[in-house]
Amino acid sequence: MPVSDGIQFIYSLNNLGREIPVIVITGYDNIENMLNAYQMGAIDVAYKPYDPEKLLDLCRKILENRI
Repeated sequence: MPVSDGIQFIYSLNNLGREIPVIVITGYDNIENMLNAYQMGAIDVAYKPYDPEKLLDLCRKILENRI
């Protein structure tokens, strides 16, 4: 992301006062990034390259649980 990173983006979403499900997609496969994402409220973390079908399945599950 050119202006901020994903963690800052999740922080901005949290400040909106609404629960917005977030899946972080990152090219940095390290435990610190993963833990930061979860601490900020991410539902899951996917690492590049990711399987599009698995990501779609995760999105479906998230939407089914929110309805």
